[in-house]
Amino acid sequence: MRPFIILAALAVFTPLPAIAASSCSTVIASTNRATKIADAALVRRTDRGILSAASKRNLGPVNIGQVMSDGAWRLIWVNAKDSERSVYFFRRGPKGGFNLIDTWGGVMAPDDRQGGIDWARKLKGGGTSLHLAGCFADAIVAESGG
Repeated sequence: MRPFIILAALAVFTPLPAIAASSCSTVIASTNRATKIADAALVRRTDRGILSAASKRNLGPVNIGQVMSDGAWRLIWVNAKDSERSVYFFRRGPKGGFNLIDTWGGVMAPDDRQGGIDWARKLKGGGTSLHLAGCFADAIVAESGG
């Protein structure tokens, strides 16, 4: 009985972000110089495809931050010159390449966490898994100081 009480007390008093962070380790992609170069090239190709001709001349360097990957989804945190940090949501297509589905920019207050999860779950193509959506929301809330 005593071990059960100790485990129950730990479950109640363990902070939720610590639990979430450990469960999110399964979706945090390991990165190295080569993967960051490949992810930066993917983001640049995407940006070039959606920006106007005038804007293309002003593309600054792209710094890849955290990357999350789960199934067909790849989420790439991007810090670009002269713009706020963004998260690019890519989904692997039927031919194997990644397609940009949407981007998230800005912050998320802890009270808005569920809204961020709902947004990620409703993306075109079926949305992300609940687990990946929760990890995305936890990361954005943590970055926002929540």
